[in-house]
Amino acid sequence: MAKGIMVLLSLLVLAFALTYTWFLDPVKPITASGLSMYVENPSTDFDYAVGFSNSQTGGAYKHTNFTNAENEDLNLEALLPSDESDTSKTVNLLYDYNPTDLTGDGATLIRPAMNYGNWSINTASRNYSVAEENVQYITFDMIFRTRVPNTTIRLDSGSYAKGNCETYSGDGRLSTDTASYNVDNKYGSFSTDAIVGAVRVAFLEYVNHGESGNTIINEKQNEYNTVPLLLWIPRPDLYLNNNPTGNNLREKEVDGWALDTNVTSNTTYNLVSDAQNNASYSTYIHQYYDVFQNDTPEITTYSQAVASTLNTSAPTNKVTFGTTRDLITLDHINDTNNDDTPDDGYYYGKVRVRIWIEGTDSESRRALAGGKFSVSFHITG
Repeated sequence: MAKGIMVLLSLLVLAFALTYTWFLDPVKPITASGLSMYVENPSTDFDYAVGFSNSQTGGAYKHTNFTNAENEDLNLEALLPSDESDTSKTVNLLYDYNPTDLTGDGATLIRPAMNYGNWSINTASRNYSVAEENVQYITFDMIFRTRVPNTTIRLDSGSYAKGNCETYSGDGRLSTDTASYNVDNKYGSFSTDAIVGAVRVAFLEYVNHGESGNTIINEKQNEYNTVPLLLWIPRPDLYLNNNPTGNNLREKEVDGWALDTNVTSNTTYNLVSDAQNNASYSTYIHQYYDVFQNDTPEITTYSQAVASTLNTSAPTNKVTFGTTRDLITLDHINDTNNDDTPDDGYYYGKVRVRIWIEGTDSESRRALAGGKFSVSFHITG
């Protein structure tokens, strides 16, 4: 589980492996490794750094030095804080990582109360725990600076997520090339890497960055806008269908599973399982458990989520973000003499990234436990 976390980014690319689902024993051990960031095509328009904190930093907010050098990888398991000259004193962003599937709209992530055995959400309870950053999900800041005024940072259309066994996202291997990539799957003829269908990515804007670039760089902030800049569903083309015919829980666990691929946006399903009931489920719509409603908590829809596009042109059925979305404009400066020009020549900005497994998704099931995936961000300015 979570066996191999690595990252790729076209400015920053991120990739890692699954955790466990609603349906896994929560005391099983989990490991993760291999998370890194690098520039695929160096940009002269802007530099980037990573902001982070965990128990190894004592909760203090740290950041790396800025870079855009092609050969200078940022290994998130060996981040050297900019204020540290001893290269042996690195910080592992995954030091506390014990991933769990969660639910939420991106601005708020929670673990709801579960019924015995983690088979389903306890809808009779309003109890929940707030998800722990860099423990139950991955989160970090992408910090940018540029010498070009009002540069806008964007998530580009080429961004994608793919299962570890896929050559490219949507190449069919999740369901057809199981001999090489899916050994001893008792649930059916599909790869556990289809867990990528339950991945969610949120980009969050801070409520108040302050006015200076130094504040952007050096201060940890915890207040975000209530609606993410972008909530991304990277692989809506997948649907793990479960129609159990067994007579008891053990038989139902392994019976009736099938993976639908190349699902189009106008397809709906009857999602009926021991975990949840939803009469009209679409993989292109982000559904999550909203415990904060004034009336009865329920599975609800977050309408502003952006789903990737299934492109049926060559290469066949490739799935990418398919659009370009503005994230932030770099407009914060250090201006000690109040002349409206940056003292150091740079304009700054940062955005918080969150990546989690959405527990209410049809792919967040024991049948896909142990699957591996990568998420690739193509960042442009």
